Amino acid sequence: MLWEELANNLNSCGNGTTKTIDKWIKSWRDWRVDVKAKAAKLKNYRGGTGGGGASKTPLLEIEERLISLI
Repeated sequence: MLWEELANNLNSCGNGTTKTIDKWIKSWRDWRVDVKAKAAKLKNYRGGTGGGGASKTPLLEIEERLISLI
């Protein structure tokens, strides 16, 4: 099972938290939802009156990579 293998790999890193498979799944879903919402907010801001300026909270590189995957 993919999630079992992923959870084992993440838990064995030694520099982070140890979670159950269900907790890793929830973490992934929560992060994905948060990044999608942040990207949508930035898109709406840029489409606002005057085109919007540079946002104070641009997407991080890893967030941009996530958006390209979903």
